[in-house]
Amino acid sequence: MRTAIRTVLCALLVAALGLGVGMAQEGSSPSTPDQTQSDQTQSDQTQSEESAPAQPFESPPPQPEQLPEQGSDDASSEQSSEQSEVTPESPEAQTITDIVIVNDDFETLEQALVAADLTTVLAGAGPFTVFAPNDAAFARLTEDELGALLSDTAALRRLLLYHVAEGALIPESELTTLDTVPTASGDDSPDGDADGDAGPNVRQGAGGVYLNDARLVATDIEASNGLIHVIDVVLRPPQPSE
Repeated sequence: MRTAIRTVLCALLVAALGLGVGMAQEGSSPSTPDQTQSDQTQSDQTQSEESAPAQPFESPPPQPEQLPEQGSDDASSEQSSEQSEVTPESPEAQTITDIVIVNDDFETLEQALVAADLTTVLAGAGPFTVFAPNDAAFARLTEDELGALLSDTAALRRLLLYHVAEGALIPESELTTLDTVPTASGDDSPDGDADGDAGPNVRQGAGGVYLNDARLVATDIEASNGLIHVIDVVLRPPQPSE
């Protein structure tokens, strides 16, 4: 009896094991041929990539240097050369009268030249050397003295021409070699004055060159028709002899 029972239990156990194996085989789906071929292709690509030698890094080809347009350097150099050669035009040369008119320090002298009708004379060909009293020089005169001069055309003209050396350019370097300055108020004056005034004396003193008591405070101012020396005292011609 016991033997029969064991036999039955063993048969049941074998049947159960066979059933479990069948079910497990049915649960796992077999791989299709397409899937197998795809897996094989991916495997081959992976092996090919791993076995392929590494490609060396290639730097990009150098870009050709851009050359300047032909003639640009020449044009640039010519332009700079032309600019370096351009110089500002020199202002038109001024006559002695022009310089007196535009100089703020000669306002009284301008007034006196106009009153004595000498602006045209000192705008002429010349050459002239003018010892020009500045406004500070005329300020040394009293109002009565200046008023009397401006109202007496002949006296004013004679006084002003005493400040003019006509027909000669006398720079400061030559002035110091003279004893006196020949003035236009003498025999060769534009007025034809025959009084023959002796010119002012030239001397070297403290502070520079003097004509009588007038000191030269600025020298060798060039005009188109002469030179101007600025003085700080109005020169007085000698009194006419009786």
